[in-house]
Amino acid sequence: MTFSKLLICLSIGTGCFCNLFAQQSQATLTWDDKYKENFFFYNEANWRNSSTDERPVPNTLRANQDINAQLLITDTSGIVGGNNGVAPDIWMGSGRLVLRDAHLRMHDSGKITFSRPEMRNLVLENSTLEAAGLVNASVRLKDSAHIRLRSDNPLQQSVIDIAGTDVSLYFEDLRASEVVSKYVDSGLITVNSQPVVIFNFDASAVADASGSSYSSNVLVTQYYGGCVIRTYSHDDNSAIMTGFAGSNGIGINDGSRQRNFTIGFHRGNSETVMGDGSLMKSFRLKKGYSVMIAEAHKSSKSQNQGNAWELAIEPYWEIKNSRYYAAIERDLFIDLAADLSGKINFVKVTPWNYVRKKGLCTSNKRTLELNGDWYYNWWSGKNDTADFEYIPMIKTRGQAANNGVWDQFCHKNIGLIKNPVSLLAINEPLGDDQGMMPEYRDAVEVWPRFLETGTRLGSPAPKEAVASYRWLDSVMMDLNSSGYRIDFVALHWYDWGGWGNDQNPNQSATAIFNRFKLWLDNMHKRYNRPLWITEFNANRYRIPSVQEGFLKLALPYLESLDFVERYSYFEPAGGLGSFFEDDEKTILSPVGRVYRDHVSRPAIGADVLYDKAAGDKEFVSARDITKVNYDLKHEFSSNAAKGRITFAQNSLIFDPSLLNENVCIYTLNGKLFKSAVIEGMVDISNFPRGVYMARVQDLPALRFSVIK
Repeated sequence: MTFSKLLICLSIGTGCFCNLFAQQSQATLTWDDKYKENFFFYNEANWRNSSTDERPVPNTLRANQDINAQLLITDTSGIVGGNNGVAPDIWMGSGRLVLRDAHLRMHDSGKITFSRPEMRNLVLENSTLEAAGLVNASVRLKDSAHIRLRSDNPLQQSVIDIAGTDVSLYFEDLRASEVVSKYVDSGLITVNSQPVVIFNFDASAVADASGSSYSSNVLVTQYYGGCVIRTYSHDDNSAIMTGFAGSNGIGINDGSRQRNFTIGFHRGNSETVMGDGSLMKSFRLKKGYSVMIAEAHKSSKSQNQGNAWELAIEPYWEIKNSRYYAAIERDLFIDLAADLSGKINFVKVTPWNYVRKKGLCTSNKRTLELNGDWYYNWWSGKNDTADFEYIPMIKTRGQAANNGVWDQFCHKNIGLIKNPVSLLAINEPLGDDQGMMPEYRDAVEVWPRFLETGTRLGSPAPKEAVASYRWLDSVMMDLNSSGYRIDFVALHWYDWGGWGNDQNPNQSATAIFNRFKLWLDNMHKRYNRPLWITEFNANRYRIPSVQEGFLKLALPYLESLDFVERYSYFEPAGGLGSFFEDDEKTILSPVGRVYRDHVSRPAIGADVLYDKAAGDKEFVSARDITKVNYDLKHEFSSNAAKGRITFAQNSLIFDPSLLNENVCIYTLNGKLFKSAVIEGMVDISNFPRGVYMARVQDLPALRFSVIK
C-alpha cells in the first residue's frame, strides 16, 4: 500500500472520549505514534498519560461524550481517525486539544465542538487541521499552522487568533467576500489579538479610527471557488521570496548574504536588486506566490532614432532573458540556471490566484451568476477582487503603443491595474476592428513591453482561420529564436469550418463536438503550450438547443485535458445560445444553467517552473510522477520519462551516466540536507522521517518520502 493510499484509508470518522478518570480529568494524554494501531482517535492503545506513561483503560473512550482531558497530538504525519461506525465529530468538554508538528484530518462532515470557549481550547503549532467546521472554539494558530474548513458554515460561535508568521486559513466553500463579512468584519478572526488589516495595492498601511496607521497583516485571495487568508506584512522582513547570493539556498561564507522580496516590482542592477552588493544565484518562493525574474537592461535608444511606432513601443526595461515560477502546492527552492545566475536585476512578485478553469468574457457580475472564477473584457480597465481574477488584455496595436497604459502596468502601479498575474495580448490580430496587426513583426516588436509587466503571458488570440494560424506560427518562431517567453496560447473557435461545409443550424451537437476535439488536439501539437480557449461556441447561427447539447459534451472534455488551462464561452450574437432568456438578464437560459452548474477543476494544480529554455514548462505534481514503494518504509516518485533515478531497499540508485556527478538532497522547505558525489547509490536508511527532493544536473527533481 502506498503512503498516499494509506492516508486515504485513514480518513476519519471521529467521535469523542467518555469522561476519563474523574480524578485525572486534567491529565494530558499524548498521541503515541509507536503503537500505530489503526491510527484511530478512539483506540486507547494510541494514547498515553504524559505523567504516568500508562495508556487509558480499554473501553473508556466513547463517541458523543465530552473529553475532559488535555490532548496533545504531536510528531505525526499520519491522519488520526475514528473507529468504524463512530460519529465523525470530536466533542471536547473541559479539555484542550493541541496539535504540534501534526496533521489531523477529520471526516468530510466532521466538526470539533468545545464546551469552554473562554480558554484557548484549540492550539496549532506547525500543524495542519482539516475539518468541516469548528463549534464554540477559541483557536490559536502559531508558527507554521494551516486550517482547512469545508462547509458553508465553518465557524459557529468560534474565534481564531493568528499568531504565527506562516499561517494559512482556507475556507473551501465560501467566497472571500462572505468570509470577510461574516468573520473578519465582525472581529471573529484576529492577528495577535488585533484587528485584521487586509493587504491592498493602494497602500501598505491603513489608518484606524483614531488616525493612527498600521501595516496590513493578512492577504485574502480566492481559492478554487473559496478563499484563503494568509499572514502578510508589507515590509522587507516578509520572506515571501528570499534571494541568496550563493547556490543551494546559502549566502556567502557565513550564509548572511540574502534579500527578502515583497509584493511588487524590484528593479535595478544585479547588485542593487539584492540590496547589499551581492548577486542572486538561488531563491526560495513561499507557497501562494508567483514571480518573474529576468536579466534586463534599461532602454538606451536615442529619442531621435527610429520611426514613430518604434519610439512609441520602446520599453523602459528590455527583458533579455526571463523565467516565471509559481509556488502553488509548496514552497519552491530554485537554483538559477547558468544563463541567469548572478545576472538577475528584475524581480516581480505577485500573489497567486487559485482559480478553476471556467471563466467568462463578460463582467464580474455575470461571473458570479455563472459560477466562474475569472473573467476578461477585452480591455485593462478593471481589477482583481478577492472573489474573482480579472485578466487584463492589450487588445490593439494602438493600446500596445500607449505609454499611459504601460505606466499603469509597469511603473507607477497606481490606478485601476494592480499587479495582474496573467496578461492577454492582442485580440484577433488580423481583424481590422480588433488587433490591427497584419504584420507579425509588429507583435514581435512590442513583445518586450509585454514581458516588462512581469506576468504570465498569453499569445495573441487569432481567429479560427488558416491565415491567422500562419501569422501566429511566425510570431512564435520569431519570439522563440529571440529568447522571449510565451507562456500559454490563447485561441478562438466557432466551428467556421464545419459551418462552411454544412450550413445546417440543427446539425448534430456530437458532430460539432468531434470537430472541436480534433481542433484542440491539433492546436496543442502545433504550439506545444498550455491553451486558453478564450472565445468559443458552436457557431453563432446555430440554435440554442444545439449550443446546449454541444456544451454538455465540450465542458467535461475541456476539464479532462491537462493542456487546457482555461476556457470561456462566448455568447453568440442575436440571442442564439445566450446565457439569459430575458432582456433584463435575470433569468438563466438552458445554456446558462448548463454553464453555471458545470463543476470546474483547478486551472493549474501543480507548481509552474519555467526554468529551462524559453517557454518550456515542467509540472511537478502527483499526476506527472510514477510512485512505487518498499514495504511502507520509503515512498519514491520520479519523472517516468527520464527513468535515470530509481531505488532499491533504503537507497537511491543512479544511472551509470550520472556517476561522479553531484546530487543535492533538500528538505521540503528547501534546506540543503545532504550533498554527495554519486558513486552508484546514496544510502537513505538513516534519514529522519520527512519529504525530500533530490536533484542531479538539470533532471526534474526526484521527490521521496521517508515514513518509517
